[in-house]
Amino acid sequence: MTKDKNCGLNTVKLPNGKFACSDENLFYQSSPLSASQHAYQPGKSTNTALYNLSFILEKNIYAKETAIAVFLDIEGAFDKVSN
Repeated sequence: MTKDKNCGLNTVKLPNGKFACSDENLFYQSSPLSASQHAYQPGKSTNTALYNLSFILEKNIYAKETAIAVFLDIEGAFDKVSN
């Protein structure tokens, strides 16, 4: 992405070679992504997801509340879907 003085926003090069104005902040404000999702969001990563999980589990353990975690290993799951 580059700044465009005419657009005032970031510009994105489209596959057809044209450019489009893009307001990244607007995308993230209106995005269907959950705030708790860590993939594809700026400032979030696997590390922040693990930190949040650890924090929630610790908080529940110290409060003597129930803590349940479910882990799914879906590596390559989308590679196996037929097109």
